[in-house]
Amino acid sequence: RCYRSSPTVINCIFRRNSAAVEYDPQYSGRGGGINSASSSPLLIDCKFINNFAGYGQNESSGGGIYLSGGSPVLICCKFMGNRSYQGGAIYCYWNGNGPLIINCTFSGNEAIFHGGAMYNERSNPTVINCTFSRNSSKYIGAGVYNFLSSPVITNCILWGDTPTEIYNSNLSEPVISYSVVQNEDVWPGMGNRNDDPMGIRSDRGNRYP
Repeated sequence: RCYRSSPTVINCIFRRNSAAVEYDPQYSGRGGGINSASSSPLLIDCKFINNFAGYGQNESSGGGIYLSGGSPVLICCKFMGNRSYQGGAIYCYWNGNGPLIINCTFSGNEAIFHGGAMYNERSNPTVINCTFSRNSSKYIGAGVYNFLSSPVITNCILWGDTPTEIYNSNLSEPVISYSVVQNEDVWPGMGNRNDDPMGIRSDRGNRYP
């Protein structure tokens, strides 16, 4: 757990870690791989594989990472097969204009409720050059779920996530541009498209070794 710190983590693998709900009533079930509170970690070329946060419990969030406060930066990271109740890969809570997420891949992550890959609550992350594919949630917003959040998403691909790619709740107004979003209509924003980007298959399983 990161608390009021700014670690730099490069080329590391977080695999099969868990944050069980019963261990700590205040912080339990948050961040199977990393729980970052009021911190500004820099993560470069890291992999989060098959981590989970109290899966099946409605207190759990952020199977890969739970980010609360601070200014985290994630560059060239991969999130695969992580699970949680909300935010299968990442849960951003009260992060203001963070985190900054660049050149990251989210694939095969799962949420039992909302946000198969990413759940934003009162956070406005900047997401650039990222790919979301084959993520799933029981309800809407399998790629990105926004609650009182307005992320900036630029030059990204959101394709093959089920049941829907993006969902905005409670006055959320994301700014999406130059991105490919699987949707019946082209997602509002400059340079967006809704045609198949190719190279992404949605018929593969969600588990990784």
